[in-house]
Amino acid sequence: MFRHLSFCLSLAALCACDALPSLPSESGERLPTEVRFTGLTIAEGFEGAGDAVNNDQILAGTAVQAGATVLAQDGQPLAGTLVQFGLKTERWREVFKLPQGASCVTNDDGVCFIILSNEGPAGAVDLEIKVPGLAPQVEALIVVPDASEAVVGVEVSGLGSFAWETGQVVDPLAGEDTLMVLDRDQSSGNLVQVRLRDQFGNALPGRSVRLAVLQDGEEPPVAPGAGPAGDVGAGAAADTGAMDSGTIDSGTAADTGQSDAGRAGDAAIVRGFRCGAPAEEILSELAQNCATQAG
Repeated sequence: MFRHLSFCLSLAALCACDALPSLPSESGERLPTEVRFTGLTIAEGFEGAGDAVNNDQILAGTAVQAGATVLAQDGQPLAGTLVQFGLKTERWREVFKLPQGASCVTNDDGVCFIILSNEGPAGAVDLEIKVPGLAPQVEALIVVPDASEAVVGVEVSGLGSFAWETGQVVDPLAGEDTLMVLDRDQSSGNLVQVRLRDQFGNALPGRSVRLAVLQDGEEPPVAPGAGPAGDVGAGAAADTGAMDSGTIDSGTAADTGQSDAGRAGDAAIVRGFRCGAPAEEILSELAQNCATQAG
């Protein structure tokens, strides 16, 4: 009997020493339950660094900082969580680069950041934000052209083409090698194409474009409700009359409008524009607005 009691006491002591660990409480282990996109700001090194940027107003040629916040089941920020970012574009075209990598780890505030760098191409991008164990969050981003540095390209069929950039002082048609001459006696018209792009080659749709034909010493005309014609460039192709109504395509070869009927030697047609006959009667301005189209 005593031996049996001693065995029981020993067994009880052994069980007390090897007690099973307690189960974790609900507050003892914090797990990620939500990820939030915190928005975009202009990245360091660019004008306005730190300013907020709308998802659909990222300027071509700049970089932005994208942030994400991770929350635990108690609704509070969760530090030390890996956040991964992915980019999806049409046909997988590269619109953004990720100079600091495609992932980050949340800080004590539950936030982490990555840099999205754009080197010129405009377009739409889906930004996917992923945290292990959670459904991905997708943010639609749009990079827009930089209209502050516009380039106007004009092509006259059969004669050639020229370009004018924002701030350019020299008339692109001033040289003998670039001069374009239209024959007023020709029986057919010349297609005039105008393309408006930014410094990276992105089309600038919906912008007002005006062409002016200037004689020596004349200043570019100003149309009501529009800026100076010099904004587009004083050296336009040798159009010679009042502009016909029509639209100008900024990205594809397109007609500039419906041309008027005319007679050879009297009203030779530059397609989309009327050309006067005698040189002394040529009108000195084309001031009616056209609008560039997407393309």
